[in-house]
Amino acid sequence: LMLYSTAVSTFKELLSQEVPRIMDHLFEPTLEMITTNMSDYPEHRVHFFKFLQSANTFCFYGLFSIPANHQKLVVDSIVWAFKHTERNISEAGLEILQELLQNVSGAENYSQPFYQSFLLPLVQDVMGIMTDRLHKSGFKLQAAIVMNLFHMVQAGGVKVPLYDPAQHPGIADNAMFLKEHVGHSL
Repeated sequence: LMLYSTAVSTFKELLSQEVPRIMDHLFEPTLEMITTNMSDYPEHRVHFFKFLQSANTFCFYGLFSIPANHQKLVVDSIVWAFKHTERNISEAGLEILQELLQNVSGAENYSQPFYQSFLLPLVQDVMGIMTDRLHKSGFKLQAAIVMNLFHMVQAGGVKVPLYDPAQHPGIADNAMFLKEHVGHSL
C-alpha cells in the first residue's frame, strides 16, 4: 500500500492508465481485510486511505475510469473512512471526500453521473456524522462539505435530476427537492 501510494505520488498522471489494474489487485482484497472489524490491521487501514488519497489527488481520471461498481466501492470506502471512530481516519476520509468533490466538479464527463449516483447518499451520510457525538472533531470540514454540496445544487451545477419527477410532481428542480429531502431527513 505504501509502495503504490508513493508510486502514484511520484509518477502522478503517468500512472493514471495503470490505476484500474492497481485497483483490481489491491483495492478489494485490502477493503475486505480492513472492514471485517474496526481494530484489526490499523496500519493497513491508514495506508489504504493514503493510497486512495494519492490516487484521487494525482490520478483522478484513472481512478474514475474504473467500472461503475468499483467507483461505488471507492465512494463507499470514503464514506466508511469518515464514519470511522478513529479521528485520523475519519478526518482523512473527509479530506479525501472534499478533494474528490472538487475533482468531480471540474470533470464534465464524470460530474453528472457522479452527482446522480452519489450526491444524495453523501449528503445523508455527512449530515449523519454531523449529528453524531463521536465525530465532533471534524465538524468544520463536515459543514464545509455539506455547504459545498448544497451550493453545487443551488447554483445549478447539478443538471441531472436527483429525483423522479413522477414520484414528486410538485417539485420544480433539484434545489427544491434537496431542501425537501434534507427537511424530511432532519
